[in-house]
Amino acid sequence: MAAEIKPATGTNDKFNSTKKPILLSKLEGCNDDVNAAIIIPGEDGVISICDDRRGATEGCSGNVSRVGTEGCSGNVSRLEQKDVPATLVVVEWKKVLATTVRVWLKRDSGQYWPSICHYMPAGATALYYCVETRHLFVGIEVGGISEFVLAPDFNRMTHVRTYPAHQARVTDVLFALNCEWVLSVGRDKMFQFHCSETGRRLGDYISEAWCTAVQYP
Repeated sequence: MAAEIKPATGTNDKFNSTKKPILLSKLEGCNDDVNAAIIIPGEDGVISICDDRRGATEGCSGNVSRVGTEGCSGNVSRLEQKDVPATLVVVEWKKVLATTVRVWLKRDSGQYWPSICHYMPAGATALYYCVETRHLFVGIEVGGISEFVLAPDFNRMTHVRTYPAHQARVTDVLFALNCEWVLSVGRDKMFQFHCSETGRRLGDYISEAWCTAVQYP
């Protein structure tokens, strides 16, 4: 169902405008939720973290008996001409949730296509990109923060280190370039800051409830 954006009703001309947002581009290719997305400053590019449900084989599903082949091939009838011991293999297709970090670049056709698709070990929940150093920080569900550096052509990303920052989901992450600090908050009620040069934790603060956002000049 499409939603129409309408101007707010009121007497204040500041908010009573007839202007509407214009859709410039649409990025397609994610099968599930997009958890965060940022525009790459100075480039026709976007960085996103997405949940992707994909099929994966975990075991087998089908009865296999007296077969002369190895592996799983669905339901296989009995082969009487070979005296092979009966084997039961189970194949089961499941949809597993994989989180990806994608870098989208605008092509000559005007469409955005991924130049990088990197799979994370756990769900990605926070994202920050430093344009000056091309460093990318990704907070994950289990509390870690992964640091990457992007190639100048944005076709490759290299893992730098992982900060064991939190004991629960990372809700926001920020990199302060002027002091080389990685600041983060999470659902463990903790505010943490680390040195990006050494990876060492510099300090923390315990709040009374979940921390949801962080900002630093």
